[in-house]
Amino acid sequence: MRSLSSVVVLVVVSACGFTPLGGETTLLPVVKRPIDTQKPTLSAVAVVQNALFRDACSYPIVIGETTYAPSAATRALVEAVAAARGETKVNLTYRVTGLEGSVECLWGPSSRYPEIEIVAITVIDDVLTDVGSIENGLAYDGCSYPITIGMTTYAPSAASKALVESIASKKYGDTNVRLTFRLPGTMASVECGWGGTQELPEIEVLTLTVLTTTGNVIIHNELPFDGCSYPIELNGVRYAPSAASAGLVESFATRVGANEATIDYELTGASGLVKCGWGGTQSLPEVDVLAIRPRS
Repeated sequence: MRSLSSVVVLVVVSACGFTPLGGETTLLPVVKRPIDTQKPTLSAVAVVQNALFRDACSYPIVIGETTYAPSAATRALVEAVAAARGETKVNLTYRVTGLEGSVECLWGPSSRYPEIEIVAITVIDDVLTDVGSIENGLAYDGCSYPITIGMTTYAPSAASKALVESIASKKYGDTNVRLTFRLPGTMASVECGWGGTQELPEIEVLTLTVLTTTGNVIIHNELPFDGCSYPIELNGVRYAPSAASAGLVESFATRVGANEATIDYELTGASGLVKCGWGGTQSLPEVDVLAIRPRS
């Protein structure tokens, strides 16, 4: 038989709206406060501060006189758009979540501000130019074709994916490029190995050129005396021209023997074949020749 005090406690707890389970009582409720995705969407011109380098904070968002912290789910988007040091002026579409968020600060704890969920963010005067690299990594279970600029990796927009692929599909691994682009402030995905995808900040690529290396070479044309054609000797190492550039090399090296040239090139990291006498071939490291001219 329960004691009188137990009955009193049970009545009081039940009156407060808590139901004992298995003879136990719950003194305090557990409250989860989800983000209200039905909150209105707002638009504003804002400033994103990237000031860790001067012992301040990154990346608080200032709208008018109020400072906010991006939500954890949209923080990467803000960092990608405002990667430049200092202040970045942006057009912003957002929701105020009603929660509190934090931004990272140097030499002290994180600063806490009202939290906002970023729907879209676009840099004002947003045509940018920089150098970066494009990965073609599906062959080794990496991803194709993420673009890395500085410390941030992006996914090309649907409109610019064909341009990016046309440049980076010529070899496996990384292709160094110079590009002009916009950061639309949205997310996109790239295809990865094992049927996976990776979601990244989106980049709209406007122009794209390969950053190449220039070197003096000797192109050997030795099939007429049972040697090999057309290995390219660069800094004492022989390379095979890539399939995409073999025709360019053959049309230049028409003289039997050694043909001196200056080439713009990229080492692909793959192996290629050159034809040799008696129907043989030789496997050599591969070089992609982008331009060729008489030695300067």
